[in-house]
Amino acid sequence: MKNNRKSLYSFLIVQGVILFFVGAVNYWRFGSLTEFGYGYYGSLTTHTGWEGLIGLLVSPGFGLIFYFPITILLPLALKHMYRQNKGLFFLSTYIIFVNWFWVGTLSYEEGSRDWSGGLAWGPRYLIPVLPFITIVFGSLLLHLKKTLFLKKTLFLKLSIIILCIAGFYVNLLGILVWYMYGYTYGWRIEGLWKSVNNLDIMTWNPYYSPIVLHTKALISDYVSHIQPEQYRYTSWYWTTYGLAPCSYDIYVFCKLGIMPTLLLYSVIAILAMLIIKEISKFNPLPSIIAQLKNNYGRSNKITQKK
Repeated sequence: MKNNRKSLYSFLIVQGVILFFVGAVNYWRFGSLTEFGYGYYGSLTTHTGWEGLIGLLVSPGFGLIFYFPITILLPLALKHMYRQNKGLFFLSTYIIFVNWFWVGTLSYEEGSRDWSGGLAWGPRYLIPVLPFITIVFGSLLLHLKKTLFLKKTLFLKLSIIILCIAGFYVNLLGILVWYMYGYTYGWRIEGLWKSVNNLDIMTWNPYYSPIVLHTKALISDYVSHIQPEQYRYTSWYWTTYGLAPCSYDIYVFCKLGIMPTLLLYSVIAILAMLIIKEISKFNPLPSIIAQLKNNYGRSNKITQKK
């Protein structure tokens, strides 16, 4: 109990010092402790919408479940987090939901899509909460490792594998094709420039979701046909910011070729394996699982004797 109080007091003191300096900087720069430089756009008066609360979760263009599919299992992960660590559960839940409500209600004007973060790959305003969602899912993985009854968790394990593969594919698209080239594909090839509300179409229509547009651009090798220089002095000048006409938005690949890229990725993979190996040395789970198996075996023997 005494250690918990010390930890709480330490946390509050550090938090107070940080808030003091943040407030002092705000006052020095903008004349107010609570002003961060956004003026009207940082006030509560801009949080009058509700569309983003749905859009940040399920819209094909910016929904979290499309760009981070394993989020579908978040309620189940929170359930196990609550059982394992209530303090971390409340902290993670608070941070996740407060960010969701804050961003999801953004509406600078009627019919705006400010909650989406503008032209971006996925819900960029929710990026700060992804580490906390990942921490929550750690409790679910810990539960699966401790579970002895394979049949009861087989469906859940398959679901996690499928969702992880889907997430890997979606975000690989965002790496291989610069997000603005995906929008360009929709505007030029799909003809969405003809529609005034083309961004709304990309947000809510699954057929024109950036994920689908990136897939089409990648399959058709659309990027290799882009000549950025012809757009340098036009309203499409941002086309020169990407790596076109290189087919993939990977700097090492575009500048040095495939072999240096593979070599670099191999080094990264080896380092990752070494780190995982070192971490596993301090992992108590194998001994815990072995102990659980022994206890389970003993209980079976006792039951059989009876």
